[in-house]
Amino acid sequence: MTNSDDAMIRIAQALEKISQTPFLHTTAGQLVILVFGAILGALITYLVKWWEESRDQERKRRLLVSLIGDEIVLRWNRLIGKGLKDPLKAFNLENVAVLCRTRFQPGDLYVFEQCANDISLATVFKDNAAVSQIIYVYILARDFRDTHAALCKRYDEYQKLKNGQKTKRLTADAQVVKEKIRIIWGNLKTIYEDMDSQMLRIFERLEKEYDDFITSSATIRQQTIGEAAVRKKLESVGQKRIPGEKIEKSKDGRE
Repeated sequence: MTNSDDAMIRIAQALEKISQTPFLHTTAGQLVILVFGAILGALITYLVKWWEESRDQERKRRLLVSLIGDEIVLRWNRLIGKGLKDPLKAFNLENVAVLCRTRFQPGDLYVFEQCANDISLATVFKDNAAVSQIIYVYILARDFRDTHAALCKRYDEYQKLKNGQKTKRLTADAQVVKEKIRIIWGNLKTIYEDMDSQMLRIFERLEKEYDDFITSSATIRQQTIGEAAVRKKLESVGQKRIPGEKIEKSKDGRE
């Protein structure tokens, strides 16, 4: 066979390959395209859903941080905890009387109660320790309520004995009840201190995010709106709501 014959054979083989149907144009090739397309579509759908869920979780996290932060800073530290702190410093019947006049329910810590009733709310933290501490605070709040009720019951019993006819027996019984009050007061103090400690630990975990919330421009803007300006807006809206109503004027002629 001559060189020209070899060349002709190679050319013929090349033309045959070129004339063959490409793989992706075959049934098998089309199947590959369909499978690949389905996988790619599922992957894109998953990534979009994951991104949306992540964004939603982050939004919920910021909201819960602001709510729990406010409850610790404004409700507990300034009101509830502050009101309980002084009568729990030292045991005496005057402090017991103050405690018995104080009303506290777990629901007063509303956000903690909601997280305890629906733990999925707290899981947005993705921090098991923080979730555990939040639930624990609510459990302590329930223990505080029950112990507080026992303290008030014993104090009422003591008062009845003290106000009854003065006898040695009544006096002795009153002393026994007073000692029981001391024990219950000590338990109440322990629960309070545990609650306060847990509050501080939770806030320490959330402090940076909470600080970002309270220093945001929107939050500061809302806090700096004057009450007078807001009240003026309320009056204006009221006029729109009830057009026929007249606003009374003061003696100097101002509304």
